[in-house]
Order: sequence, then C-alpha cells, then structure tokens
Amino acid sequence: MFKHVESITGVVDVKRLVKVVCIAGSAIMLAGCGSDATTGAVEPAQPDVATSEVAALDTPQPDEANSEVDALDPENDDGLNAQVLYHDSYWVTTVEIPNSPEVTVINDMYVDLDTMRVTVYAQTRVLVDRIAAPPQVDPGECTDTPLGDRVCHHPDAVYLNGSGQELETSDGTGEWWVKHSWILGGEGYNNCPIEPQESYDNCFWVEGEVAEDGVSMQIGGVEPGDEDFFNVRGPVLDSRPIEYVLARFEPAQDGSGPVETFTLTWQCEEAVSAFDGSDRTCRDS
Repeated sequence: MFKHVESITGVVDVKRLVKVVCIAGSAIMLAGCGSDATTGAVEPAQPDVATSEVAALDTPQPDEANSEVDALDPENDDGLNAQVLYHDSYWVTTVEIPNSPEVTVINDMYVDLDTMRVTVYAQTRVLVDRIAAPPQVDPGECTDTPLGDRVCHHPDAVYLNGSGQELETSDGTGEWWVKHSWILGGEGYNNCPIEPQESYDNCFWVEGEVAEDGVSMQIGGVEPGDEDFFNVRGPVLDSRPIEYVLARFEPAQDGSGPVETFTLTWQCEEAVSAFDGSDRTCRDS
C-alpha cells in the first residue's frame, strides 16, 4: 500500500534507527556513529511472539470474550468494535543497536469508539529519557547536532504539556511528539517519517482500517501499485500481560505477494499522559 512503510504511526525502519541515535541532539559521541553508520545491519530485539501469532493476532472466540470488553460497548452484540480498545495504551518497545545504546520507541495510543478515531503520539528516545525524535524545536526552527547534521521541526509534531491541548509552539513545560491520527475505514493522514531531517519531503497520504479479525489494524498508502506495502498492528490477546505487535509487509521479490519483513513487539507501561496528564493503565486481560 505504501512506499515508506517504516514511518507509519511513529515507527522507524530499524536500519534507520542508527541515524536517529547518531543525530540525537546531545553532546554524547556514540560508538558506531561514523560516516557509514546508517548502512550497518541493525536488527530489532527478537519478539517473544512467534511469527505465526503475529500474522494471526488471534482474538478471543465468542465464548471466551472478556467480560470487560463486552461491557465497553453494550449495544454491540459481537463486541468487535469494543475490542479495538485494546489498542488504547501506552506502548513501548526497544531496539538493540550494536555498539550503541538501546533505542526506545513510544506509541501513546488513544481510541475513540464513538468516532473510531485512532490517535498516536510517538517519540524515539535514547539513554532512557533523551529524546532523539522528533527534534525539540518550534515550527520554522532548526538545530545542528554534534555530528554536524541539521534537523528541523517535524511537520507532524505537536507540543504536549499535560493540559489536554495540542500546542503549536512550546511553552517550556512539555515536549514535542509526532502525532498520527486517522479514522478507521475513513479519513487518513499525511504521514512523515519520525526520523529527524532537515527537509521532510517524503511524506505521503495513508489510511487505516480494521483487519478481518476485528481487532488488528492495517495501515498503508492508497496510491495504485502500493497494495503490498503495509503494516499490521494489534494486541496479542492470549499473552499475559497483553503484548502489542507491529508487523511490516512488503512485496515479495518473486511477485508472489506481500511478505513479512520484520516485527516489533511492544509492552504496555503505566505512565502519565503527556497529552492530558491522566494515568495511562494496562489491561491484564
């Protein structure tokens, strides 16, 4: 479906995470951040969930449906819409990069059942709490990293300070986050890679829909010829605690159709929402 699959909903291609680390706005010189650092092989931490489970992302059978899920939408007899709420959590994953600190990717994800709107606030961090992406600069501003890379304000970034408002300029009390928001089966959004850049000229329109299992989401572009480029993301409901998996698909070289190229496994964390200051909690079942 789309050409730049790695940028969907705040997820960077793992091979480009080296560059995100190397151009992070800090004075720390990291091993492996030479002129060819972005071409090295980078592998994500191995997920705990088998590939077959990623592809299936099985939802509970009707007789196994969780009572909490049913209660979320009492007017929905089959509970499928309500199961989309399993996406609504503060998801965190880490990627190991040789000779460099771990990269942490955050997707703080919200689902509105009334409108079926999904909103993700994303950040990439190194050294636990040092923000690598998006750049922490206001619209129209740029900064030079210690390695000489010039990075500028991200076009999808919003400033969050816990007030419940998305600010267009910083007030010194919060942080910049990349925002991606879409309506399932409806309005999409103009997606730009989360990777810090000087000029974000590789943005494109994407749309999302509920997958056939009724809980996973498939997100990708809409241009003709891009049908085999997409991400599938969703909860693994038979894991305890519930995990979250994003799988990337691209066309097979032999033309046989889409093939899975990598997966990232995310864990839910309890955190304070950067958006409105509320407590983000995790579902155990």
